[in-house]
Amino acid sequence: MVGSLHAQSLKPTDPHPFLSSFRARSVRQREFDHLTESAARGVAALSGSGAELLERPVVRRSPDRCVIQFGEMALTLAWLRHSLDSAAEGELLVVVWRGLIASRSITASDLTTTSCTPVRSATVLWEEVLQAVAIDEPSWLWRPTGVDVGGYRSTELAERCVARLQLAVHDTAGTA
Repeated sequence: MVGSLHAQSLKPTDPHPFLSSFRARSVRQREFDHLTESAARGVAALSGSGAELLERPVVRRSPDRCVIQFGEMALTLAWLRHSLDSAAEGELLVVVWRGLIASRSITASDLTTTSCTPVRSATVLWEEVLQAVAIDEPSWLWRPTGVDVGGYRSTELAERCVARLQLAVHDTAGTA
């Protein structure tokens, strides 16, 4: 089932010895990479599915950010660090947009010093903030903020994000 919450005995009041550790930083980076790779593969699979063949997605990655432009829609995944740069303190921000976020040009630079004039601004269609929850590496989950139990494995969260993007594409196609 796409996006199923895993029930675990982890509670937000539990101490965060693992998430505050240096090892958790490495695990967080691997899980974020796995999440973004799974999301990119999922969106790429959308480009060839259904009756309407859509253009190939444009994927822009940096260590803590991934932007996937898919036609007139985009999906962004970003790890927001806090002052301590620990997995216990950071947040994962997932946003589905209508509009241009990433240039469709293969040679386009992702440098912030490059000037560009947007045709129109992008609009947020859906967003979710999640936190890392784990007592060790195998128990790693992304849990929506404000939820006390459960969470998503990285692959499940990627499927959920791709499903939200696909819903936005179909909703826009239905109103066009």
